Amino acid sequence: MLDVTRLRVLREVVRAGSISGAARALSYTPSAVSQQLAKLERETGTRLLVRSSRGVRPTEAGAALAARADEILGRLADAEAEVHAIGGRPAPLRIGSFPTAGASVLPPALRSLSRTHPDVEVRVEQLDPLEGMARVASHDLDLALLYEYDHVPLPTDARLELTPLFAEPLRVVLPTDHPAARATQVVLAELADETWLSSSTRSSCHPFTERACAAAGFRAKIGLGFDDYTAMQALVAAGIGVAFAPDSALARPHPGVAVRPVAFQGPNRRISAAVASDVEPHPARDAFLRALVTAAAEGDAAYAAAT
Repeated sequence: MLDVTRLRVLREVVRAGSISGAARALSYTPSAVSQQLAKLERETGTRLLVRSSRGVRPTEAGAALAARADEILGRLADAEAEVHAIGGRPAPLRIGSFPTAGASVLPPALRSLSRTHPDVEVRVEQLDPLEGMARVASHDLDLALLYEYDHVPLPTDARLELTPLFAEPLRVVLPTDHPAARATQVVLAELADETWLSSSTRSSCHPFTERACAAAGFRAKIGLGFDDYTAMQALVAAGIGVAFAPDSALARPHPGVAVRPVAFQGPNRRISAAVASDVEPHPARDAFLRALVTAAAEGDAAYAAAT
């Protein structure tokens, strides 16, 4: 019996063309992806991938199995929905999200859904945007919240419909005693000699810091990689380096950091919601999407009033 998780891993490796790309999409380590692939090859008794210095490509058997994986994962989701319908219960609403959405649009949208569809079970998973896109496209999720940064756009996918929600600026996070913290805005070029903290290689937006600094005219010296903004702020407060962070990650700044806007139209992060373009209307999903749009608009209004 083939393992569904390993089928999903194979599909992402074939789609990304590399172990590391699939690891980022799945929020796994490259080692974990390799282990799952090795187990799948043992289960099938067939070589599924050919590895080279350029990445990986599927064998004929691997390509056939990866193509079937989309169909299998989609049918599993449809089967679950059918079972719930037969039992007279609405199917669960399966959502992919990311941590800082929990500080912005997710809570009010879930609260609204609980009022309009109280009988719907909601399942929320923390996912990197690339994995969220892949799993919505394969009908493994009903909706995914996504983010993309300037300089690191999300790939386009005709299988998805994206609804823009809001954009938020990227701030520079500095130790409170840093000379640049005395200014009301930070010119990035003045931080060319600093060590920068970046997102980890598992994040789809890992190249952002490097590319944003390159656009400002210098090559960033990257130190540590952290996806947890609380840990990142603590490291900045300890003088380990400086970093970028979006507004939604800075609702409660660490007392040891100063948060400053980037001068001259700094970079932004954009948040959107993805649904599959080829599915029937889904009342709970559609209500949740409307609630997300409302929450985003109300959040923008509150931000404008505060500033």
